[in-house]
Amino acid sequence: MKVIKIFATAVFAIFLAVSCVSKSSYDQMKAQNDSLQDIKQTMERELNDYFASMNEISDNFDKIKGAENVIAVNAQDELKGDRRAKVINDLEYINELINTNREKIADLESRYKKSNTVSSQLRATITRLTNELNAAQERLNALESELQHKNSQIFALNTSVDSLNRKVGTLGENISSLEQEKSENQRIINEQTYELNSAYYAIGTSRELKDEKILTDGGLFSKSKLLKGDFNKNYFTRIDIYKTKQIPLNSSKVKILTNHPASSFILESANPSDKNDKSLILKINNQKDFWSLSRFLVIEVK
Repeated sequence: MKVIKIFATAVFAIFLAVSCVSKSSYDQMKAQNDSLQDIKQTMERELNDYFASMNEISDNFDKIKGAENVIAVNAQDELKGDRRAKVINDLEYINELINTNREKIADLESRYKKSNTVSSQLRATITRLTNELNAAQERLNALESELQHKNSQIFALNTSVDSLNRKVGTLGENISSLEQEKSENQRIINEQTYELNSAYYAIGTSRELKDEKILTDGGLFSKSKLLKGDFNKNYFTRIDIYKTKQIPLNSSKVKILTNHPASSFILESANPSDKNDKSLILKINNQKDFWSLSRFLVIEVK
């Protein structure tokens, strides 16, 4: 009986010892598990933050490429007015996206360096994003340079257009002045041609010619004078010497009082088929010779 008590006491002591050891190991393992859970959660938050940032950066790169494509289309047309303003706005938008991505990539780099997580894939992704950012910046610089070049071309063209407009204006004034001068010269030429081609004839009886002071009475020993003094010029009929080749006299008895070469004209019947009509016409054979001595023709009829 005593032996049994001793044995029971020993078993109980061993059980207590084992129980104490098991509880201590459990607490230690639980503490390690909690620590691992905290590390896991921290890593998950970091990775989620990394992926969120990288997604935003990728979205911005897509927006940048979309805006670049729009600019490429617009740049094919002449950049002026609303189109030029649209390109400038798109460039500013791209610049803002690039600056945003630059800040996000710098933040990723900083967090990566401070993190205890070592990931070659994450490092490679940050490097790729940085390279893409640099490429986008170079494309932006090229677009801005192209826009500046086009602005310079437009300015030069505008300057040339303004200069040409001024020259056109000056030429217009000169042309207007020349046209006025030409018109005036043409008027003078027409007047001179009119006068050069003009000749005047008067037909009348001796009494009629004297009444118009075309013919004046002579004295006892003097001849009558022709076209002296203030004769009535309105009594004369104007003709074009190159167009008028014959003058109807409406009389059978005529006398040419002015001097004209005899070979330059003839008097002939106005109506040869009518023997009863004795009226004559003056037919000019050579206009130049006929009017060479006088541009006035005076014919006395009876």
